[in-house]
Amino acid sequence: RAMLKKLKVYKGSAHPHAAQKPEILQYKEF
Repeated sequence: RAMLKKLKVYKGSAHPHAAQKPEILQYKEF
C-alpha cells in the first residue's frame, strides 16, 4: 500500500525522470 502511494508521488514529482527511464524508477521502487 505504501509502495503504491510512493510510486504515485514519484510519478507526479519526477515526471521527467519517469518519462525518460520508467523502468529504472520501477526497479528502484520494487
